Amino acid sequence: MVTPEVSDISSISFNIKDIETIKLKGKKAAYYKINKFLYLKNEDADLINLASIIENTMRIDSLILSKDMQEDFLIKNIFDSKNKLSKNQITNKILTIRKSRIYHSIYSKYKKNIDNQSYTLYLYGIKNKPIFINEIEVIGNKKISKEEILSMLSLNRNQELNTKIFNYNIKEIYNTERFEYINYDIVNIDDKKSKLILNIKESENKRLKLGAVWDNHYKLIGKIKLDILNKPFKNFRIQNELLFSGIKQNKLTLYYLLSHNNKINLIPFIEFTNRIKDIGIYYIPNNKMNYMNHDFKETSLGLIYPISKFGSISISYNISSSKSNFRENVWDVVSFTNNRKKYTKIKLEIDQIDDLLHPKNGYKINAIYQHSPDNYTTINNNCATNGMPCNPWEDENGYKYLYSEIDYYKTYNYNHTLRVFSQYKSSYSSSTYNGMPLYLMSTYGGSNLAVGYDEHILTAKNLSLIGLEYQYHFKNSLTYRIILNWAGKVDYENGPINYGVGMRIKSLIGPLDFTWGRGHSEPFNKNSKEISIFYFNFGVVL
Repeated sequence: MVTPEVSDISSISFNIKDIETIKLKGKKAAYYKINKFLYLKNEDADLINLASIIENTMRIDSLILSKDMQEDFLIKNIFDSKNKLSKNQITNKILTIRKSRIYHSIYSKYKKNIDNQSYTLYLYGIKNKPIFINEIEVIGNKKISKEEILSMLSLNRNQELNTKIFNYNIKEIYNTERFEYINYDIVNIDDKKSKLILNIKESENKRLKLGAVWDNHYKLIGKIKLDILNKPFKNFRIQNELLFSGIKQNKLTLYYLLSHNNKINLIPFIEFTNRIKDIGIYYIPNNKMNYMNHDFKETSLGLIYPISKFGSISISYNISSSKSNFRENVWDVVSFTNNRKKYTKIKLEIDQIDDLLHPKNGYKINAIYQHSPDNYTTINNNCATNGMPCNPWEDENGYKYLYSEIDYYKTYNYNHTLRVFSQYKSSYSSSTYNGMPLYLMSTYGGSNLAVGYDEHILTAKNLSLIGLEYQYHFKNSLTYRIILNWAGKVDYENGPINYGVGMRIKSLIGPLDFTWGRGHSEPFNKNSKEISIFYFNFGVVL
């Protein structure tokens, strides 16, 4: 209803004098429309706000729409229900209308009907006028030309601006990682003309990120990540990630971004990984966890294909070598070495959750398939000359390996979140012993997937686990959790249903997770003694 005349002032200005001028012009414009406000006041005299209604649930018996909304069948369908609705459900329906971006100045009023059991909903909104962009100004660009930025965003002067498509284009060019932020503002020149102001900040060519997490098993893990963009030439990217303390790992990746129409279509890469960490192998006859020091090296050559806004799929050819030294060995072998493995890997990553640290809605899928063919030309290590028993686990045997994790989140009435998750592993090897590398048999687990089990207990070639979690968001910074999971298949064993409770606290160092789980002294024997297991993590779960 009120449109102050501020076309001579940039709305992204933080100059105090400009702000005071905007306030003054806004006040004058409001007083100019004072009669309309007085009319609305009298018209709404018998109507109340949603917050004034005592009941938490109510039945909307009739719907009265303002002039601009009366022919909108979408709104009528949204409220086409005689069932009782909670205040949160009504608010969500109004939010759905807001997200359509068809209207602005949306608000609601309510009137109790004569029967005292239902309400009439009065919904007000003003239809957005088409926005025609006559002028475009770009602020903050130094390395990227104005013409290139407009081309990325598919912007032209003297055309109608579709804000939904425009915002989608902004999200798309964020994926090129050439911008730290892109803000925009629309200034009305007159009733028919508008000016679009783009305020951008370009990304630095070099970025250094530092971080740390505390893992219940690996304890403190430090992280340093270096990104070098557009060096030594455009669209080339060098990324080096270093983990230290609980896990020692260095991963160097070289990317080249192939793009068309300013959208990344294909990413060839070369990756070099060196990792040293402890992993566990659970040996059921002895009912005992055996930890080993695992030294892993890998070189990968592959392609990443971004799947629009969903995630990515990659395929790579890999050459790896790994050496594992047992502290305690149930096979009476001092050490064994998995020699060079050559395999093809396909990896699918889909991430549609709304928040990395505190997800409430969406889903996430991670799936990996590896295939290593038989290779009987490999020369065995001459272990006998070193006075050690020969290793029966030869790398001449191929394997097939499939692993997936799925998470699904759905939040109801803001405070209640239901999470369904699963973990699946399937493998095949032509070897009597194990052509598949031993580290693939070791499954980390952890309180987020396998509560009631110590990390690495779920040793298996084949694994199937499902779980359910309920979260209650007590306050903005505190979430209570109840978790159930069942390992329906761990090779030839079936696990009991384990359960746990916990709480997650938002903090400056990331989410703090405290979890208590109930398991068994013999993990896959539901008749064994029940035991309590405690977990503590902060930061992103491994």
